[in-house]
Amino acid sequence: MIKDGPFKTALECEGRTLIKEEYVSYEIKDGVLIKTTTTRTHFNDGDYNDSTRSEPLCKGEKFESQDNQL
Repeated sequence: MIKDGPFKTALECEGRTLIKEEYVSYEIKDGVLIKTTTTRTHFNDGDYNDSTRSEPLCKGEKFESQDNQL
């Protein structure tokens, strides 16, 4: 559950006409920095399409040593 605040307000879209929403997260997985983008594209008829894209950004010893500390 998301606590009250600006992040929760941004995710609540009732009463707004949205075209597209994107949520981007960054995580370290097996020593690789991964950027994950989840997108919801809205259509005029009220339907929508969800998609997710994961993109490895870089790998390094710095990330490998911090992988289990986060």
